[in-house]
Amino acid sequence: MYVFKYKNTNVTYDLSHLKEKVALKLEGYNGWKNYETWNVALWLGNDESLYEIARKHRTYNVLREALVEAGVWRTADGIEYDDPSLDIEELDEFLFDLS
Repeated sequence: MYVFKYKNTNVTYDLSHLKEKVALKLEGYNGWKNYETWNVALWLGNDESLYEIARKHRTYNVLREALVEAGVWRTADGIEYDDPSLDIEELDEFLFDLS
């Protein structure tokens, strides 16, 4: 059990439930499931034109279709937007946070 006691009080917090979540985050790539997912999110969040497109879409699959229709198949680092190793659920959460 991991217990955190707040300053000099009798208030304690059991943090053991966080251990597994932290371990899962550390297993991936910079907090993402893998390099491919991180790289796609990096470009969608940091390239101004991609960011503006991404903010208009609620799901990654719909965004990917829009990118392909616009002639954009991969990130500038060469990761294809339809790479099978992408964590679509994680990218959906990312898009939700952008809107």
